[in-house]
Amino acid sequence: MPDKSRIESEYLGSQYRATVFSTRVNDFEKQLTHNEIHVINLTGALNSAKQGGITPFLRTDTHWSEPGAEIAAKAVAKSIQSLKITPSPAQSTQIVAQVDKIRPGDLVKLAGIDWLPTRLQPAPESARYNSFKSVPIPSNEKSKSMDDLFGDANLPNIALIGTSFSRTSEFIPYLEMQLDAKIGNFALDGGDFSGAATAYFTSPAFKDTPPKLIIWEIPERVLEMDRNHDEKILKGSF
Repeated sequence: MPDKSRIESEYLGSQYRATVFSTRVNDFEKQLTHNEIHVINLTGALNSAKQGGITPFLRTDTHWSEPGAEIAAKAVAKSIQSLKITPSPAQSTQIVAQVDKIRPGDLVKLAGIDWLPTRLQPAPESARYNSFKSVPIPSNEKSKSMDDLFGDANLPNIALIGTSFSRTSEFIPYLEMQLDAKIGNFALDGGDFSGAATAYFTSPAFKDTPPKLIIWEIPERVLEMDRNHDEKILKGSF
């Protein structure tokens, strides 16, 4: 997940973005590809959306907007479909309502100006909020599988781990809409690089009913964090 400052760089003004950050996403992608890990780099998709008039990030927040989350979900779903994996359980997801609400942004707090009177802070942002409804799609299979017997048939075969990006702006419902399936969401607010991975890989949810596919959402901004303990965590989970 590329930084907002990468996609919206023209709004940085006099703020300096370190030159070393310019290749950070591509360098990390190369490392993953070298280790035969399928990578979805959202930089191109978000840049294309922006050129098409879509605002991919919230104005007063570091996270993506709902249109940005939808673009990301479409890119992720397209990549999953190319892997020849059939997501399950099947469900139909639709938008049933849409309203505009004032959205508090995290940039005010991150900038250290949340103590200022409201009138001196950046103007509040009005953002789109969608409500979704999901309905299971009945299976056409007449015979019960072994998974049915043990109650696992209705458990998602795709799990997502990650950060607040996966929990913001309805990314999961948009992804479920694109895949026509339910996704197991194990993302954590403030999960940084491996917070959600640590919790999920050591949980009964993973050990007892491992998924066929894991989507690991990783924000660019956490790539510089210390990850010395990550290898031990992953080795102990598989």
